[in-house]
Amino acid sequence: MLAMLLCCVYAQTAAQPVTPSAKYFLFFKTWNFLKYYHPRFAGGEIEADSLFVQKLILLKKATSKEELNVFLVNMVDGAGWLEQKIRKRVH
Repeated sequence: MLAMLLCCVYAQTAAQPVTPSAKYFLFFKTWNFLKYYHPRFAGGEIEADSLFVQKLILLKKATSKEELNVFLVNMVDGAGWLEQKIRKRVH
């Protein structure tokens, strides 16, 4: 699921300007994915609403699709590696 999300984000990116509506749409989609599917959010380790407000303020700095892609990938990476958490639950 994460790979699909990142592929969608990557497909949307290039070194061209990003529209505000596209920027917010991709941010909301990524945050929603983290909030509802990432184990650290579900377990209460990370407060989803605080992350939303913190990252929303920083989102204004992303002006190109490439910058937006880097921003969103860093947001997902900052939450922790998903496969690592899932493997720990299985073993």
